Amino acid sequence: MEMVLKGREAICEAVNESPKDFLRLVRDEGLPAWRRNEGDAWRALPEELAEWMRSQSAKYREGGE
Repeated sequence: MEMVLKGREAICEAVNESPKDFLRLVRDEGLPAWRRNEGDAWRALPEELAEWMRSQSAKYREGGE
C-alpha cells in the first residue's frame, strides 16, 4: 500500500491532470499537495486526492465554476 505520492507527475497521474497545471490546481482549486521546504518534492496522500476528486465532481456537476 502506498502511503504518499511523491512528485508532481505522480500526483497528476493519480488525478488525471496535466503536470503543467499542477501549481494552478494547488493554488486555485485546492489540490491537497504540500512540500516540506521550497525545492523539495511535492507530496500528497491518496485518500485526500480521492476526496478532492469527489469534491471536484460535485462542484462541476452542480454547475459550479
